[in-house]
Amino acid sequence: MDLKQMAVSLGLPESATEAEINTAIAKGRKAQSNLQALQEENERREKAALAANIKAALDKAEKEKRITADIRGDWETILNTNYESGIKALGSLPAVEKVDITPGSKTTDSKTTYKGKTFDELQEADPDALAELEKNDPKAFEELFNASQKGK
Repeated sequence: MDLKQMAVSLGLPESATEAEINTAIAKGRKAQSNLQALQEENERREKAALAANIKAALDKAEKEKRITADIRGDWETILNTNYESGIKALGSLPAVEKVDITPGSKTTDSKTTYKGKTFDELQEADPDALAELEKNDPKAFEELFNASQKGK
């Protein structure tokens, strides 16, 4: 390529000297290097912001009892793969209700209950709650069931 064509391709007049062309090339290289550094910094900041957002979302979900610590890593993978969809899915999870089993007293006639009802009462009035208890807390379900069998 001759100097005139090179000068024009760099946005310089055809009459530009070789020194002016070399200066323009050096400025172009420096600008390209600066742009690449800015892009890398921007990418680093975006990754850091995403990581902070994921951590905050998982901390909140754990605190609200929508997830447990043992599946946090799975949710982190999901959020890193597709943040928007993962956040929607995470937000749609209901909070886990704390199971409230009240054991019967050994010295009185009290009965073991769940949400204030015995196994038999739940079986009649709210079998869905009983099924949910069995699914979410089999140990508590067994305790409630065993308490109902003692008097029979």
